[in-house]
Amino acid sequence: SGSVERTVRVAVGETSAVEEGIYPGWLALTTSVDVSVSEGGRVLARDDRGWVLLPPGPHDIALDNRPLSVHAIRHVVVTPGATTRVSFAPQVVNALAVAR
Repeated sequence: SGSVERTVRVAVGETSAVEEGIYPGWLALTTSVDVSVSEGGRVLARDDRGWVLLPPGPHDIALDNRPLSVHAIRHVVVTPGATTRVSFAPQVVNALAVAR
């Protein structure tokens, strides 16, 4: 499942066939602290690079580290077959973190 948006222009009197494969894409997370990655309360599996494979379309990704009091939501749009890069650098002060 997923969603893809494309603009298609067809001249008056012409017909056109459109086929679109819906493939997952990668979310590549770069962060200065260890965080869990979840969506809708479900923890997302990360590969050895820390990347997450997601269906295409919009996602609200939660980034959490309880010991450091880090919690942030990042809205991302995953493109089929592509890598969406997200950087996350919370400020950690006296064992408390404030997400930027």
